[in-house]
Amino acid sequence: MLVASRSLVRRGIAALVSSEQGLKVVAEASSLAEALQGAQAIRPAAFVLDLPEHELSATSQLREVLPASSLLALVEPNSSLPYFVSRVERAGVAILSKDTEPHEFCDAIRRVAAGAFVIDPALRHAGPHILTFRERTILLQVADGRRNREIAERLSLSIRTVENHMNNILAKLAVDNRMQAVIAAQRKGLL
Repeated sequence: MLVASRSLVRRGIAALVSSEQGLKVVAEASSLAEALQGAQAIRPAAFVLDLPEHELSATSQLREVLPASSLLALVEPNSSLPYFVSRVERAGVAILSKDTEPHEFCDAIRRVAAGAFVIDPALRHAGPHILTFRERTILLQVADGRRNREIAERLSLSIRTVENHMNNILAKLAVDNRMQAVIAAQRKGLL
């Protein structure tokens, strides 16, 4: 289902998606409210969202109504990116820049509809606020040589919460382990 506030943009995206083999726009809406009204009957595999930031922040409503549907948001490459990307990403919404090439966009739709979580690499490295305050705090503890159990005790968190934050940190920094995360964060000026 395609949800875009501007008619011309919505029709352009619909034409592009419809021209791709294996992709189909099953419905269109001009707002999140309109999408919520029609989505339950259609039950789309994925939503492609091109909406103002304040509406994208309300995607949790779509999650409540259709938890099995995947969400892919198109965002301006120069919006209030670091904070916004982090907020939308935490909501489980895949994010793609509007600067993305058409074939990459269609590939992302396929991947998201199949259950993959996509974050545009250009947006992932958007700025120093890509890590939340808690993630930076945990990463500083890792840089000091502490293990998850020690970090959990020091910050009054469960070990599972620390592990979840570490997984988010690794994904956001596109690295495979704790040491690489510390090095990448230091190079990017995040610590």
